[in-house]
Amino acid sequence: MTANPILLQKKYSRVIECFAKQQGLSLDAALDFFYHSQAGAQVDVLPVYETVPAAAHRDEVLQRLEAGTLDAVTFGSSSTVDNFFAQIPADTIRNQPEGKRVKFASIGPVTTKTLAKYGFACDIQPEDFTIPALVKALTAHYEKQGA
Repeated sequence: MTANPILLQKKYSRVIECFAKQQGLSLDAALDFFYHSQAGAQVDVLPVYETVPAAAHRDEVLQRLEAGTLDAVTFGSSSTVDNFFAQIPADTIRNQPEGKRVKFASIGPVTTKTLAKYGFACDIQPEDFTIPALVKALTAHYEKQGA
């Protein structure tokens, strides 16, 4: 397989992702292909963040959920939903008394879909899928509640 010079001239990551899908490659393999291409493409992988479960706070979160004193949980990505439910059993939330159930706030539809995978609806989602918009949506939600 040889690199397409037109693809290599593009500076958008979507091109590499599209190439990976068309060739049936993982994103890692496509990045590796472009990085080692004779056409001279240079790919710098810059890890922006790493999501890890906050296991150190598990007991505190469980206690607050059981006491009904946790108002909302925010999710900024699908991996944060998965990490949350890896630490907190979904039945803990399902067993909360009516009216005391924690609210779920999601940054956008992809994260909301992951939340639905665990059987929960999203209570708060911004129109613009950014952290500042999520904060504004939370603020607006609780201002309406008079909290």
